[in-house]
Amino acid sequence: MNGLLEDIDYPDGGITAKAVFNSLLSEDDTFSPILGRHEIIPVSSGEEYFEEIRSAECKFYNSGHYLFVEDGLPKGFIGIKKNRKCWFRREMLTIQLLFVDKQFEKQGVGRRIVENLKAKAQKIDDLCKHRGRYCSQEISERFFSIAVYPNLFDYVKGKELDLNALMDGTSLYDFTVRESDTDGDDLGYIAADFYMRDQSTSDGEFEPRITLAKLKRFYTRMGFAPCAELQFKNPIKNGFCKRELAVGPRCVCNMNRTPLIYPNNSALVKMVDECIKKYVKQPIDDKIHAEFTKDVLSKIDSCLHEQRMAG
Repeated sequence: MNGLLEDIDYPDGGITAKAVFNSLLSEDDTFSPILGRHEIIPVSSGEEYFEEIRSAECKFYNSGHYLFVEDGLPKGFIGIKKNRKCWFRREMLTIQLLFVDKQFEKQGVGRRIVENLKAKAQKIDDLCKHRGRYCSQEISERFFSIAVYPNLFDYVKGKELDLNALMDGTSLYDFTVRESDTDGDDLGYIAADFYMRDQSTSDGEFEPRITLAKLKRFYTRMGFAPCAELQFKNPIKNGFCKRELAVGPRCVCNMNRTPLIYPNNSALVKMVDECIKKYVKQPIDDKIHAEFTKDVLSKIDSCLHEQRMAG
């Protein structure tokens, strides 16, 4: 049984939508993976998730961050949530960072990054809804979206990352080193977000390049829609389903607690949440969890069948 009720037990034997997204990124020369020395492995103990960390002597592991490269020049990067604790749910892939190098700002780089990600998400969502296949494997999930928080962040002036050094592997900054490791790791690599600041910073180190309102308009004009249900998670603890706030304190502080998603599958997310609410504060065992899975998959499949028949 999963630690979160919203992690639907899709039938085994297929490929996950997130794995397809990562595959599409790896096939796209526009995105170059940023490697790191450490890999965080999420492990489930039934009701709880914890982390195991393994390390290599050189930068070997995909950090979940990708340089955006045009004409051989790294112009920005994206960061994808890889940690299981930070996922909304299986059908959502969270883009946690979208960064454009200052020398390339106001040249449409951010828009081109997002358009590229949207096209991949739309392709996967279509495959999910039509029970399509990727590399001869059926995708497990029934729908798929990318999710973003419209939060502002930047690097402290004078401490900006050298994206060219990240691309050629000579940078001492590493996205797999934890920010809490203030002295870096055992070989001297420094957390790549160590000098990153956002709106919650109160010491004057953060100077936003645009306003929060403009950032929200940027995403909404590109077709992203709010999905209020993703503000919450439903962990199963001590045999009972609970309902908790899923977003971190920084998002709450910045009043950006509602994620934006594309494609807009908020109606399907809401449908899943209506099924979840029947079980909140109720005892959950394997039998009841199986009933929930059957119920929610039946409703999703019925809705998608009606959509296919209508058009």
